[in-house]
Parts: sequence; structure tokens; C-alpha cells
Amino acid sequence: MNKKIIIGICILAFLIPNVFALNVDISVKNSFIDGERLSFDYTISSDENLEVTYTPSIMCVGNPVAYLIEETISLGEGELFSGHYVDFIVSDRIRPGNCIASIGIKSPVELVESREFVIDTKPVLEIFIKTCEDRNCDVPKKVFLQGETVYIQVDDGNSNLLDVDSYLSFSDNVASVSANEIGYNSIPILVSSSNYKNAVKKKVEFSVISEHAIVSLKDYSVADKPSKSPVGSNVLLLVGLFVLIAGIVYYLKSNRKF
Repeated sequence: MNKKIIIGICILAFLIPNVFALNVDISVKNSFIDGERLSFDYTISSDENLEVTYTPSIMCVGNPVAYLIEETISLGEGELFSGHYVDFIVSDRIRPGNCIASIGIKSPVELVESREFVIDTKPVLEIFIKTCEDRNCDVPKKVFLQGETVYIQVDDGNSNLLDVDSYLSFSDNVASVSANEIGYNSIPILVSSSNYKNAVKKKVEFSVISEHAIVSLKDYSVADKPSKSPVGSNVLLLVGLFVLIAGIVYYLKSNRKF
């Protein structure tokens, strides 16, 4: 057998025990609910003396990621190191979804051990408000004439029926109000739903103008530009003529002296 192949096999056989001498195990709950803090337990062990550098972390889709801190431990042969990692609390701002708890080994070998879990909570409510000139809100509008009807549509982006607390009467997420008060109008509303964990305070904003405030803007084309005044041109001609005559008189008087 080729010597190079034999040497390669020997090197590989020497490295394999080192790779599998490091053992990492993670223990985490299957799910977390509102008010609970995300956390997991982990152990790191080795069959030989090692200095291990690693980073614990939790990654959840759509949620903030904590600052990652690299840690270093010294393990003796057969020693078991136990650790506990904690992250954020599941609050009103936290979205439901899948998460991954992991231990990323940086040295002496690169290795990642991970476990999946979920945040089991209701989603965060986000609302979108439109003011329109029709009930179906096919024509959005922000400025209305005095006396027009303002239709207000509240939507969560998923067509869910929402509970809207307001002095206006909402039906199927839509309300209407007459545009009576000229100027800027602001109507506070409080929106909630059993499908979401939170309520949202918002303001419906629109403006009202009187019909007399509509001004037709004239198109000032080149043909509409005012021509130069003939009076102004005549004045300039007379001033120029006067200066010319004064110059001639001065020249004649100067020559008489000689």
C-alpha cells in the first residue's frame, strides 16, 4: 500500500478520538408561554483534558437576539461541566414562533449542538387605519369637503373582526362620520381582539376643508406671460437719447476752449 495513504489513515485514526471526545447535551422545555423566561440547561464533557471555548444562545424567528457572550472553561478527563443559560421574558412584545437553543463550540473543535422549542403565545396586534370616501375603502382619502361622509376602516392585515372602543359605531371594522368640523380632525380609538395578546391605541386622522377653499390654479403658459410694457421701453429710449445729447454738448464746449 502507498506510504502516503498509510500515513493519512494513521493521522485520521489519531484525530477521530479527539473529535468525539467532546460531548455536549442540551435540555430545554418544549414550549414557553407568556410571563416565562426562555432558558435551557446544558452539559459539556470530555474524555481528556481540554480548554473549551463556546457560546450559548437562543434564536427565535421574529424576536430580538440577545448579545452573544463567549465563554471558556477548562475540563479535566471525564469531568462534566453543567451550565444554565437564560434569555428574554415572553412579554406582550414577543411574537409566537419557533426557536433554537444552541451551544456553539469554537475550540478545540468547531461543533454546534442545538434543540428546537416554541414560544406558545398569541401574536402581537398591529393595525392599519384608512379613511376613505366609500364604505369598501376602494378610494382612500385624507382630505374631505365639509359635509362629506368619512368612512374609517380598521384592519389587522388578516381580515379578522376587531373590537374597536370609540364614540363611533364600528361594524365589520368600518365606521362613518360626517366631515363637519373644518381643519385637522383626530379621533382616538382602542383596538383589541381575542386573537391577539395586546390592545392598540391609535388616532384616526383626516382634514376637512370648505368648498370655497378650492382654488383653480391657472396654467401660466408662455402665451400667458405678460409682455414688456411699451411705456418702460420708451422711458429707456429717452434716457439714452438724453445722455447722447449731453455728451455731444460737452464735447463741443470743450473744443471751443482751444
